[in-house]
Amino acid sequence: MALKFENCEPIFRRRKRIDRSVCKLDERKLVLFHKNGNSLVPKKSSNCSTFLRQLGHGPVVELNDNDWVWCGADVRDFNCHAMAIGSGVGLTPQDWLEGFASEATLQFNPAQVILDAFYEPVNSALQENDVFVLLDSTTGHLTHSGILRWVDGNAVAISKFGEGPVLMTSFALIAYVYSRVFDEVRWYRRRS
Repeated sequence: MALKFENCEPIFRRRKRIDRSVCKLDERKLVLFHKNGNSLVPKKSSNCSTFLRQLGHGPVVELNDNDWVWCGADVRDFNCHAMAIGSGVGLTPQDWLEGFASEATLQFNPAQVILDAFYEPVNSALQENDVFVLLDSTTGHLTHSGILRWVDGNAVAISKFGEGPVLMTSFALIAYVYSRVFDEVRWYRRRS
């Protein structure tokens, strides 16, 4: 099923214009943000990869795969949910996919809308390209997501931290970084 989006009134965050588009899926609305290079986070003194390496907990490798569209894109324009969840349904690196419901998302959680419509929970052995989601079960916020890869028999995550680069990291590092904002890990697989 091809997603058909229509333009929606823009919003402003940190005094910067964020364009939006909306698509109706069943009775739910899927809202995407289009940041067009506008950074929404304060500038940091060190880059993301260096900071994460200093924390320990396994490898931090910036992916520079020229054949994968997500590696060559402007990292300010998309987030972990757009890459991990949205890439399976045709979203692009120009799409920012929120992991929580708000007035700006018309009270729907966009990442959860896609998961419900196109993915199924994994109740068996994990496979390459399965998607993990970190959930705050109290609020329903999806705080982080990524893609499972196997490297030399070890499970690693392909993920993105905010507006940082696409990285391959350990699950231990992700658990450490997000330890205060999630209490459940869920696994999903794209429906056939």
